[in-house]
Amino acid sequence: AAQLAAVEALRARKSEAESNLSVLAELRGGPSVEQISGTIDRAINDGVWFDRLQFVRSADYAAPKTDPAAGAPPGDGATAGAKRPLNQLEIGGRAVSHSALAEFAKNLAAEPGTRNVRVVNTARQGDSAATAVRFEVAAVINGAAGRAK
Repeated sequence: AAQLAAVEALRARKSEAESNLSVLAELRGGPSVEQISGTIDRAINDGVWFDRLQFVRSADYAAPKTDPAAGAPPGDGATAGAKRPLNQLEIGGRAVSHSALAEFAKNLAAEPGTRNVRVVNTARQGDSAATAVRFEVAAVINGAAGRAK
């Protein structure tokens, strides 16, 4: 009985180690600078410019949520219950109009490997003759970012 308990404990440790290795492999396998740059290049338009661009690979992990309508994980290839790093792209800048900003956000959301694109905040800046829209945009991106459709 003691040997059986020891074998079960070793199996549990092996399973935990395999899970940790999977998380480490995902951390190492995130999108490259080239992939992120390609994604942004295809999404941007002439009416938008950046003051700040930051990519944050969080040490926090999130279990993917299932799509309640389909009863399946999100369409990024994740499996239900699996953990994955949170790869957050944060962009601060200005746009000539809310329309130009909306076009950029729509284009970014359409890029492969990019999801959960959010306009975090906007504010008009300048006088009536020369106004710009200051903005903050955030998105979650994964290793599929920057790949052609």
